[in-house]
Amino acid sequence: MLGLDAEAEPRSIKRRYAQLLKQTRPDEDPDAFQRLREAYEWALDWAQRFQNVEAPAALDEPFTPALINDAQHLTARLTETQQRQLDEQAWVVSLLHSCASLDEALLQAREAGQDRAFELELLRRAQLPGDQADETVRWAMTQLSWLTPWQADYLPMPTMNALAERLLSAELWQWHSQLESEQDQAVLESVRQLKKQPWVQPFDRSSYLQQGVLALLESNLGWSLSFFDEICRLFDWDEARGQLPCDDERWDELCLRRGAVALRAELRQSLNEEQPASPTSRAVWFLLKPMREGERRKLVDGFDDVDWQACEELAWRVEHHDDLLNYFGLSYLLRWRDWRPGNGWVQLYPVFWLYLCLMMFVLSSPSESTKGLAVTVVAVAALGTALLVVFRLLIKLWNRLARWCVVFDMGISLRLIPPRWVRDGSGLLLLRHIVPSAAFAALTAHWAAGPIASTVLALTTFILCVQFVDVAARGGAPAAWLVRGWLLLASVRKQILIWVLILVAAFVLSKVIITVKQKDREQAMHPAALLEACKLLGYTTREECMHPGRASGARRNPGETPSETQAP
Repeated sequence: MLGLDAEAEPRSIKRRYAQLLKQTRPDEDPDAFQRLREAYEWALDWAQRFQNVEAPAALDEPFTPALINDAQHLTARLTETQQRQLDEQAWVVSLLHSCASLDEALLQAREAGQDRAFELELLRRAQLPGDQADETVRWAMTQLSWLTPWQADYLPMPTMNALAERLLSAELWQWHSQLESEQDQAVLESVRQLKKQPWVQPFDRSSYLQQGVLALLESNLGWSLSFFDEICRLFDWDEARGQLPCDDERWDELCLRRGAVALRAELRQSLNEEQPASPTSRAVWFLLKPMREGERRKLVDGFDDVDWQACEELAWRVEHHDDLLNYFGLSYLLRWRDWRPGNGWVQLYPVFWLYLCLMMFVLSSPSESTKGLAVTVVAVAALGTALLVVFRLLIKLWNRLARWCVVFDMGISLRLIPPRWVRDGSGLLLLRHIVPSAAFAALTAHWAAGPIASTVLALTTFILCVQFVDVAARGGAPAAWLVRGWLLLASVRKQILIWVLILVAAFVLSKVIITVKQKDREQAMHPAALLEACKLLGYTTREECMHPGRASGARRNPGETPSETQAP
């Protein structure tokens, strides 16, 4: 095929191969290139055997010569042995070309007593590149017991181990392609069958196979949890017993990859659901699935503590396996914790109750006596508590109604409320928060006795309510100065002391208010003002106004009764 003589040198063979290689390209005619490559390998091996008689055989050392002083005799003996081997090899090569199958060639070689030469030639061909060499090895494993304890003893063990590793590498490469196509069950069945083969049982080959499978698990995500668990069972990998195929660091990385596979399966299942039915599915929808703000707000309104715990776990797993987001083409909701309602309402309700009590106390007319003042304080506290309970019930009822139309509420809130308050749906909403605050402000405006006072009271109440609701929507974050001071000072051990200080401050404020009202009343009793009031009532003097009974007899007509002349 190369067009050279049998006595051609290796240099001539390489030069001729380079010339033919320009005519036969592997991408245009791979079969012709394979035949050319085999001819080149065979011719090069033939030339080295024929010319370098001092070199041992490429695949086998047939004998170890003894030390003989006669160098000429040694050279002649080696030449004869080498020539005999070349003749046997040439006969086997001719036999393989003339026979239609390897089974027929084996039968004729055994009849001619050339079993050794036949197997050595097969071993030489098995080391050539290409799939044909692998098929030759598999045939020899079946017919000649290669790679088993019953193989011929003249076959070199290092070469046979190299062939075994080559076969295992071919299987591993095929499994790699199947795993990329997510055919993990087919790979698992192939591993089961290969694990039962006798030639894989030696320790070095079994270790090579396990390391190859471990590399597949580390470099590929096309396997499932059942595949990983079954592989661990087949190779008896157990972390609890310390039977691992690698060190602890690599095993931890593999466990993280297993977690990524589990997360990928959960994400695929949850995202394909029509409606989330479990806390894990709801967490996946909330954190990862693209949706409008109104739909996300409606989903979050039905969350409980279990759902938020599922969100925490999913967030931790996604942050450690962020490459899965690119795999699914998803985006992670970074500020998802802003959507979680905090315990701000618990802290704001006492402040709200105190505000109600102060407003009612200021707008009432407390008695000047200590007993009357105490009764007023108790009545105001009781009324404030009742109003707080009623207000809480109304707020719950209104929240249920607002949740029913949350999509509409979100739409108008994004248009009418500043974005920093709405916060993409996690903050204030128009119907749910602003409208109740305005209603309460309008209710408190009726307690004031003038238009200016009503307006000021309504605006103050509305601003405080909106601010407090914003604080509660942030999870009790110290945004307002009052809540900030409360959170800074109100630790668990200082709660009682702070409430005592609040009550003392309320009492002092009430005393100040009573003193101011008493001064106003004294100013109203000024003589000029009193005389003017008496004239409006029909009296001419201050004495008649202060003592209407005394002046009634002097102004009474003879036919009038005392009741008819009594001043109104």
